[in-house]
Amino acid sequence: MSSFPMQTEEECAAGLKPWHPQAGSTQLPGAPAPLAYQVKRISGLFPIVLAASFSNFSFASEPAMAVAQGMGHTTRSSSDDGGAAYTAPATIWLSSSFDVSGGARVGTGKSRLYQASAQDSQTGPIGLGVQWFRHDEDTTPSRSELPGWKRPGENFENPTSTSVFSAALGGGGVHHLFSIAAGLRYYTRTAPVTGTQSEINGVISMGGIVQDQLTLTLTAENLIPQDGFDGAPLSLGTGTRWQPTERFALAFDSLTDFESKDEGIAFTSMAGMEYRIGEVVPFRLGWMNDGVT
Repeated sequence: MSSFPMQTEEECAAGLKPWHPQAGSTQLPGAPAPLAYQVKRISGLFPIVLAASFSNFSFASEPAMAVAQGMGHTTRSSSDDGGAAYTAPATIWLSSSFDVSGGARVGTGKSRLYQASAQDSQTGPIGLGVQWFRHDEDTTPSRSELPGWKRPGENFENPTSTSVFSAALGGGGVHHLFSIAAGLRYYTRTAPVTGTQSEINGVISMGGIVQDQLTLTLTAENLIPQDGFDGAPLSLGTGTRWQPTERFALAFDSLTDFESKDEGIAFTSMAGMEYRIGEVVPFRLGWMNDGVT
């Protein structure tokens, strides 16, 4: 680590030249309490699938697992993706299956994503589903975002860990063609700058299958009002998946966010396609437009 010359507030007030980091230095300086700054969160995670999708990795981080990541994050109608237990619990009963899955992704900026999920709608009269995921990243600001001086011993190092645990149960028709479900979400975020934050929230979801080809879901997310808590906004999600054959499927999802923007509503759209080569090897293509960022 390189050491930097420091200037105090009094020196800056006296009109001395502001402090700037030395060329080639690797240490990131900190900020005095009176200064405000904005930390840009840059996600360096890329799924190991063919996909074109963009996400701001908000507080809820990344529920979409391998299947939905390759289809533009269309989890809300894809019951074969573990993330659907979080984004649209109604899909648990519609899937009529037992499934356990897990995953991990590694990216730049010390980004790490870990996921695990399980769901069962075969062994009992109701469907049960759980999902846990954790996103670790370094949100330390770049040099261009730093102030012109700092106090000795202060730094901007800000490794952030966000995790979500969700559990849901639901049921419906005997032939698994209609479903209604409810779930709880427990959010936790830990960072040196903000400390530890947590929240419990709720979700209600309903869905149905039309003529064994079309899956539709509607989900109201984060229904419990929170004062001054950022990142788990009141939202309305929809999911549509058309699968005329075992080999081919199209999916279209949307998320209407009522709270993330100070003015107006944020609308995120997602689309994906899946084709199974030889009915075995899946080829997936996806697109996502994040209305928040």
